[in-house]
Amino acid sequence: MQKDISLKIRDSYARYRLENPIAKGAFGSVYNAIDILDPTLKQVAFKQQDLHIKLKGCKDEDFSIEVLRLMREIASFQLRHPNIVEILDSYLTIDGKFIIISELADSDLTKYILKRRNSADQLSVSEISVIMLQLLDGLNHIHYKGFIHRDINPQNILVFKDNQFKIGDFGIASYGAQTQLRAGKEHYMAPEIKLDFEYDKSVDIWSLGILLYYLCTGEEKIQEKTVNSIRAQKKQVPLPPNYEQFQEMFDMMTAYDSEFRPSIHQLKEQFIKLIDDSSDYVKKQNTLLAYKIKSINDQLEHEIAQQSQFLQLHLNNVQLRYDYAIQKELNDLKSKIDQYKKIIQSFIVEPHLIYEEREQIERFYDEEKKTDKLESSIQKQIVLHQNKQQEFNRLVQIYIEEQDIQKSYPRLFSLQGKCILLYKGTIDGFKAKHFHQKCDNKGPTISFILSEHGQVFGGYSSVSWTSPISPAKFKDSDAFLFSLSKNTLHVQYKNFDNAVCHNKDQMMIFGVRQTLMYNEYNDICITDDCNNQNSSFCDIGCTYLPPKGLQYKEQLTKDYLAGTFNFKVIEIEVYQVLK
Repeated sequence: MQKDISLKIRDSYARYRLENPIAKGAFGSVYNAIDILDPTLKQVAFKQQDLHIKLKGCKDEDFSIEVLRLMREIASFQLRHPNIVEILDSYLTIDGKFIIISELADSDLTKYILKRRNSADQLSVSEISVIMLQLLDGLNHIHYKGFIHRDINPQNILVFKDNQFKIGDFGIASYGAQTQLRAGKEHYMAPEIKLDFEYDKSVDIWSLGILLYYLCTGEEKIQEKTVNSIRAQKKQVPLPPNYEQFQEMFDMMTAYDSEFRPSIHQLKEQFIKLIDDSSDYVKKQNTLLAYKIKSINDQLEHEIAQQSQFLQLHLNNVQLRYDYAIQKELNDLKSKIDQYKKIIQSFIVEPHLIYEEREQIERFYDEEKKTDKLESSIQKQIVLHQNKQQEFNRLVQIYIEEQDIQKSYPRLFSLQGKCILLYKGTIDGFKAKHFHQKCDNKGPTISFILSEHGQVFGGYSSVSWTSPISPAKFKDSDAFLFSLSKNTLHVQYKNFDNAVCHNKDQMMIFGVRQTLMYNEYNDICITDDCNNQNSSFCDIGCTYLPPKGLQYKEQLTKDYLAGTFNFKVIEIEVYQVLK
């Protein structure tokens, strides 16, 4: 059944008998303990923190920090996953101690690596890959639940029997997509944290990258300088020759610019390729999947128990006349369990499918939330579709009319010349070839775009459009983007040589940013057949300045120009600007 963690006050040692001390530090003390109420006398880790001593005489700010640390650990109790240390119990004592009972590990990663080195038993590439895959699975669950761990380091990676590795200690974890508080171990801290910049979950990828170096070498320093500080200075750190397979992944995980760090899914795809015998990893993934199924079943059983209690009370109040309705409620809940079982029965044991199946279960479990969001989205679309074309025409006319007429309207920019319509999507067609037939080699042009969400935006280029077979990037110091719906102008601020991009297979492209993985992103990309295909996109911030108050790659920034990142086009008008 699902375990509910609560902070009740009870006797420190009524249930647990302390055996041997494991560790002691600023956080408190940890002991090997026996659960005397467990039929098997299960061994557990008994962590106690004397709040009375720790908080005595401390300032209000320090007191708040300690209370916040406890709240973070309590909040992590529901992070149930095979690669996350499970909290079994917690309580407060009358004499002011905070007790946390968790799984008992064999050792932490520091001791594990030291033992392997002392026995001259070097970790293989395959072994390191299996360890990293386990940690990535655990970290993925942490991020999925909305947490940033912020303290990934060898002391917080615990090793259990059968070489199962788990992430522990959520005392400084943060909840939310972004934060700015300085936290973590210095040798594993991402540069944006040290600089007090706003950061997101990618800081955990950085820390895991430094941990990868530690797994390969057993060291955190190179000639008295930490690997972390060297990478923070944007300098290369070569891995030992026998681990060169990890070099590219290490470089990307510890990229100074967080935007270039790979996702967990991308990393897993690379580490899986380096496993000698995938059966061990498949076995661990089967364990993960079984754990997920058990968690879902426990949750459902918990819901059934609560629903049954409610229905029983209801039954007592109205006697037996609602018996059929009660049974139907129970059957519906039972049906949920059957649906999950069907998903698992169709599971194919292949490493690259395990990730997809697990995500499918999680998506299925959140179906009700997504349905609510979809209903809300539909309502918004109904409102946005009213009078879109009329609003488009009104806004465009303000900018293409003669200058004396323009003066009577407030505007973002002035066009120095007469505007002549070259191309209109609803008349000339929305194919790339239609656009280039009408607009190529016409000199300066301004393009107005109407998205399916009623957003009017576009861009100006002083460089004539052309139709090269391969994409060609051009510098254009006069180019700019705009949103007429939101009344904002966006000038160039970086990647100046990539102001526009020409391609015969696409309609128009403004701004280009290329990543280390050779992926290209554009501020505006209007694709072929854009009125039927949901493949056009806006990712402002590649070359052109994002809106004030928004950061590049935030979802709100991606949605800013067109209403959503990907979208269909309702109308496009391109005007030649004759000077």
